[in-house]
Amino acid sequence: LVEMMDAFRKELSEERSDRLSREGRIMKQMGDHSEWILGSIEKEAEAREEQARELSEKLSLQERQRRAKEEELQGQIQRELDELRGMIEREGRERKVEDEDIVMALNRYTQQMQSSLSVITS
Repeated sequence: LVEMMDAFRKELSEERSDRLSREGRIMKQMGDHSEWILGSIEKEAEAREEQARELSEKLSLQERQRRAKEEELQGQIQRELDELRGMIEREGRERKVEDEDIVMALNRYTQQMQSSLSVITS
């Protein structure tokens, strides 16, 4: 019976030793895995922050370029409008001069007709 008890204690001690050893390996694996996961999360967070920073810079650049293009377009539109206003003003002056020429020609024609009529009637 004593031998059986000693064998049982020995087996129990070996099993306890094996269990502690397995627990140690499992704890080490969990620690290593935890470190790996934390490292991966940190790397991913850094990559995302860098990506967000790059996108922010691109957005700022696009905004500046859009504003510059918009200002350029507004300037071009204003120049073209000024040119059109000038052309309309010149056209108005030319038409006024031409209208005055037509009125003067009609007046001369009318005077000639009256002169001709007065010669014919006299």
